Formats: sequence, structure tokens, C-alpha cells
Amino acid sequence: MKLTLNQWLLATLALSTLGLRPAVPTQSGETIWIEAENAASSNLKLEASGWGNTQFLSGGKWVNIGIDADKVAQQLPAEGGLITYRFNLKSGGKSEIWNRVGFEFVRSPFEWRVDGGNWTKASPDQLTTDLMPLAEWTEVAWLKLGERELKAGDHTLDIRLTATKNEKGEAQRIIYASDAIVVSPGPFQPDGWRKPGESDRSAADQAAAAHVFKVPAATNGARSQVSLKGDWEIARDDEQLPKEVAVPIGSLPKAPVWRSISVPSNKAKSRPDLTLAHRVWYRTRVEVPADMAGRSFFINFPKNNLNTTVYVNGQLCGFEKQPFVNFDVDVSKAVKPGVNEIMVGIRDAWYAFSTSPDDPMKLRRLFNYPATWANRGFMNLDYPVWNSFQSGILNTPTFVAAGGPAYVSDVFPQPS
Repeated sequence: MKLTLNQWLLATLALSTLGLRPAVPTQSGETIWIEAENAASSNLKLEASGWGNTQFLSGGKWVNIGIDADKVAQQLPAEGGLITYRFNLKSGGKSEIWNRVGFEFVRSPFEWRVDGGNWTKASPDQLTTDLMPLAEWTEVAWLKLGERELKAGDHTLDIRLTATKNEKGEAQRIIYASDAIVVSPGPFQPDGWRKPGESDRSAADQAAAAHVFKVPAATNGARSQVSLKGDWEIARDDEQLPKEVAVPIGSLPKAPVWRSISVPSNKAKSRPDLTLAHRVWYRTRVEVPADMAGRSFFINFPKNNLNTTVYVNGQLCGFEKQPFVNFDVDVSKAVKPGVNEIMVGIRDAWYAFSTSPDDPMKLRRLFNYPATWANRGFMNLDYPVWNSFQSGILNTPTFVAAGGPAYVSDVFPQPS
């Protein structure tokens, strides 16, 4: 029987009154969004709850399963903990399957399958993206499970938790959390708790996208400058497996999701959802008067953390690898009369942890390190940011138009 929207809402209200929830996935276009608590069946007790930054969870809650090691034998079914979801596809083809899971690197390994096929293992070291903090040592991130060729019609997705032992043969605890599951017929772009096709752009986001800083007019031979203090845009550009840190970011983000941020500010304070977004891009626009053609231009940054890559109108203009230093970036080659797009790439303080060519995961394993622990004991750092994990554009930058095609910088007196 096909229900109208009003009939479906009334049925949902009735089920909620009885303490039941309909296991109906949300579909936006061809993308299926399934709330993790809305399983079709499970041999484990699924409790929907949340703590800490619950605003970063879809509906403010997730499914959290925790079984202590000494209780696994009694509480975990012999066939494993099995959670089954059902969904319907309007058309067939290759689909990506994603799970928004919790507890980076310490979650239990689990298995998944579609339509009763072969089980595929998802290990705790499998890399996620779009990491966000819920509480200290409690994170949520999107994990791409894999791809499957699926026909139009009804399907099932099974998640299975099984007992595991360490190298000493000791039983290990079960720890698993899931916020939502996505089945996408094309590339899925994670954006936290937000469903595909749903926009939560605020008035501040729209204002930041429309704002243009203007360089004041000036006579020949006189410099002109504009403070870049105000609302910029910011987008995360996660690097799943970081490589060399002390080099410019080699490319601009392919599909950025822009939102507003105040400049200057500590990224974690002004955008808590981006606390664990360790590579981000800032964007703004600067209008240069037509009669300034042929002049030189530079941007002064008094203090950023950790390192800074600057693009203007799509051209790489400069890089500074050191944190908390005052530096200039000459942007003359890219600036043109009219409106210019300024993009500033920031690797944040977490990139200060030491790296090892023999262990590519050494740095990545620390990407969920809580900022609240940035002053606790010895930290294996390559850059001087101990107890200074403030990140982003921390002091007000200035866009400067020189008085002509040449200018003098880094002037200092030498008394005799």
C-alpha cells in the first residue's frame, strides 16, 4: 500500500506513541540515508543515545554498543552480534556504502555484507574522513565500507560484530558506534550529520560568500591597504594519509563545502565542528581599483598555525612552513584589477606531531588527539606548539598595494 506523506507522518506518530520506530530510510534523490538506530532487526539491544556534542550527530543520537572483555562470552551471541538494515533503490548500478562510525582506531573490527553475500571486514585502522569530536576520546567520522553493483529494488545490509582476541589469546572488548549509513549511487561527499541535498546555510554563511574587501584608492607612489578582518569562508579538505608537511598544499579542494568563520580566530573556538578538521581552506575576495594595474601586491599574515599556503585566482603564490611567525606573501603575479579570490590553506597544529618515513601512519594516528591534552606531559612534536594548539588565521591579515611595481620589505636599522 502506498502512503501519502500525511498518512506516513500519522503512522509514524502512532508508532512513536507505542514506543516503536519505523525502519524507513531517508532518501534524497537516489541517495539512501539510514539512521543507525532504525535497524530492521538485531540480536543485540540497540539503544539510541548521545553525549557531548550531540549537535554533531544526526538527530542528536547514535547507536553505541559496548561489551566489556570479561562479559563478551555471555553477552555476545555465538553467531556474533547481527544488525540488519533494509533499503530500496529506485534504479540499479554501482553504489558506494558508507557508515558514520565512532571511536577512531579503537573501535572493534566488524564485518558487513549486502543481500546475504560474502562478508567484508572493516578493521579499526581503516581510514575515515570528516572526523568530528563528540567528547574527549570520543569521535565520529565517515568510513567508506566499499562499493557494490546493486539492482533496483529491495536490499539488506548486515553489520556483524564478532568476538576477537589479542596476540596473547585474551578476549577483547566490543566497542562499536554508528550514527548513520548511506548508500549512494555516485560519489558520496561526507558533510557531518547533514544529509545529502539538505542545506543548512545560515545568513552568516551567505554574508561571508558575498563579502568583498575593497582596497582604497591611492595616488601614484602611495601605498594602500585594507584589513582583512571579518567574515571569511572556510571548508575542510581532509587528507586521509598525510605525507610531507613542510611543503605547499599542491592543489585546491575539489568539492569544498563553504561556511562562514570569523577572521582572526582560533578555528576550534569559532567552528567547533572543525576542531578535528586538520587541513582547511579559508576563502575571501579583494577588489583592486583599475588604476592600480601594474603595481605589486602582498598579503601580510601576523600569526597563523601551523603552516600556510596562499593561492590567488587559482595561482599558487606562497608558502610559510613555520607557525606563529609574521610573514608576507607576494601575490603580484596573480592579482588583477577587479575582484580577486584569495584562498589560504592551513594545516593545523596536529600536523606538528612528528612523522616517520618508516611509519606512514604515525602522524595520522594522532589526528583524533584531544585538544584538551595539548599540555599534558611529553608530546612527540616536530614544531613548537606544545600547549599552543590554537589553529587557523590567528591575527588579522592585511592586503597591501605597493606604490608601484617595486617595493621594499623586511627593513631593519643597522646602527654604526
